[in-house]
Amino acid sequence: MSTNNRMPDKIRVDTEDLQSVRVGTYIGEDMTYQGKPFTGFEIHGYYENGQAAGETEYIDGEQMGWVIEFYDNGFVERETLNYGATTVYFNEFDRDGNKTIGGFIAKHLLEKVCAITGEDPNNIKE
Repeated sequence: MSTNNRMPDKIRVDTEDLQSVRVGTYIGEDMTYQGKPFTGFEIHGYYENGQAAGETEYIDGEQMGWVIEFYDNGFVERETLNYGATTVYFNEFDRDGNKTIGGFIAKHLLEKVCAITGEDPNNIKE
């Protein structure tokens, strides 16, 4: 597992354990897990060392919240907080975990996406 998880209390499930049921309201496709709309993070594969390569957050089956890509050393490479198809916030980091670029794109949606995902808006800083 990564060294820098967002919302570590949420379930994380491998892509092959999710089922696509239809096109979603906000973006992409609705996903189910064990027959119910999925809430948690979908893991997008692993590096040879077992480190997760990336993860995408879903709420009630729809992509909503964080999309995070990791380096093979466990540090975050890129993270975006999305309200459906709209990027609210993003960061990019080097392999040592130092932020190289980032900030708000649609700050006016921060409270809305945080209310849906349960993320604390105080965790999102410029």
